[in-house]
Amino acid sequence: MTLTRLLPAGVFLLVLHPLAGCALPAGAQAKPSPTAPVTALKGYPLADLRILDPQGGDHLDLVVELPNTNAAMSDGLMNVRHLSDGYGMLFDLGHSSRTAFWMKDTLIPLDIAFWDDLGQIVDIQQMKPCAADPCTQYRPSAFYTSALEVNLGLFERHGVRVGDQVKLTQR
Repeated sequence: MTLTRLLPAGVFLLVLHPLAGCALPAGAQAKPSPTAPVTALKGYPLADLRILDPQGGDHLDLVVELPNTNAAMSDGLMNVRHLSDGYGMLFDLGHSSRTAFWMKDTLIPLDIAFWDDLGQIVDIQQMKPCAADPCTQYRPSAFYTSALEVNLGLFERHGVRVGDQVKLTQR
């Protein structure tokens, strides 16, 4: 997935090429298990992420990779062929934005959830791979500070929806 260049160059050149989530290492378990030892697919830092409904019930626990430089965000998980359901990629912009994502060179379809600085999900979209320009731009319906990419359909299967809360714990 890729963010289009709508932010000032000095702030963030987020041309996030296929942020195609995180694949499991060979032999790792496929179900969400944020406490399991994991090796990051691209070597980015890892964190545990929990999505809760407004009444505090769990929807989903994930291990997420956190690209921590412009270059890492730009590379994302380009050319990843498999993303396990217990994993995702989180993009923390550090400021409020409506910058769009796109799927240039992304190999697998993805869900993306956008949330605000209070951790409340403000939009969820489904994104399709794109091999050649022009690619569809996926712009959230509201301002967001962070976005999470996971396998297509994962949010629906776990009842994740707009208004749910996101909690992130650094490893």
